[in-house]
Amino acid sequence: MTDDEIEELLKDHKRYGFPDSIIERELMLGLVKSGDPLFLHKIPEPFLSSIVEFGLSLDGEWFHLSSNGMENYSKHAPKLKSLVQEFVNSAPLGKFIRWR
Repeated sequence: MTDDEIEELLKDHKRYGFPDSIIERELMLGLVKSGDPLFLHKIPEPFLSSIVEFGLSLDGEWFHLSSNGMENYSKHAPKLKSLVQEFVNSAPLGKFIRWR
């Protein structure tokens, strides 16, 4: 997910009033797809905090309720958690102190 794609997603969020959960899901999938914990530096608050807290709370299950019913995204959960933990462990001391 490029900077432009993130910017467009956030503009749509403001324009159409999407729930935060939709934006966060898209950003989490972008993180998983990139496989790069530094991707999280691109994400603004309050979405960054929500994604980090969600990622650290995962225990192997990640479900998303869509218009088609329940879709199982649990295959992404271990990778998401790993990327979030790597990000938090490499963050400058103090910046994410409440997550340590």
